[in-house]
Amino acid sequence: MSNRKNGATINWSVYNHSNLLLASGSSVTGSFGWISYLPSIPTGYIGKIKVVAQVNSPVGLLKDSGYFYSVYSDLGSPNLGFWSG
Repeated sequence: MSNRKNGATINWSVYNHSNLLLASGSSVTGSFGWISYLPSIPTGYIGKIKVVAQVNSPVGLLKDSGYFYSVYSDLGSPNLGFWSG
């Protein structure tokens, strides 16, 4: 079971398949402990990306990451799909 924490600042970073930083920023969690973000991935980028999120907590720095696959639509907006590898 996890604790939801509203008002926490989450720092996030997005990396490409070569582990080069594509975008980063921070967002504040809402009442359910979630953030919403839209990274500025370079136009035309297609491939695996890694999203890293971290927050300071009373027990220290908490960090998590996930992998996704980025494909741009005809309108230039990103479409992210979960990558399990």
